Amino acid sequence: MTPDPVSLDGMTPEGWIGYWKDRALRAEGKIEDLKDIGRAKSYLLKEHYFADEPEAHRHIQKRAMDEQRTMGTVAREILQTGIVRCSVVPEGGPHGA
Repeated sequence: MTPDPVSLDGMTPEGWIGYWKDRALRAEGKIEDLKDIGRAKSYLLKEHYFADEPEAHRHIQKRAMDEQRTMGTVAREILQTGIVRCSVVPEGGPHGA
């Protein structure tokens, strides 16, 4: 991954500090999103009979695309509410077959 292009002309030390603080905050947000997505996938596997991790991931991904939200936002909603909206019942569920 290449760094964002940044001009050295006229960049003050305070500007550089602000730039790197912003990058660090964005990275922390992405890490939290990944943690929440992992927790939501685990919840879907245990509580909602999704067959495997890729199926749970696809559910979060599709729902995020359909609702025009981020996967992290969808994952947090699943974890907070326990509500799983899906048009297709997972294989073998919800009452097993």
